[in-house]
Amino acid sequence: MITRLVRADLLQRSSAAADARRLTVTPTDEGRRIAELIAGRIRPELRRRLDSIGPQRVTELLDTLHAFLGDHPPEPSGR
Repeated sequence: MITRLVRADLLQRSSAAADARRLTVTPTDEGRRIAELIAGRIRPELRRRLDSIGPQRVTELLDTLHAFLGDHPPEPSGR
């Protein structure tokens, strides 16, 4: 997948400075432009769906995602 995105000039691949066995992958200007275009189309639908379930369920969803990802959620602001 990464090779295809590099060939399409959407990603740039280079060796990591600290360890030549690792690669650093960064978006090109065109890759960033397309990512923003996609995000711009997704955001309104995501906002609509989150608004439809209400703030309590959004908080529960975020708590569940943080637990799933193994990171620590921000401190609750009003619970």
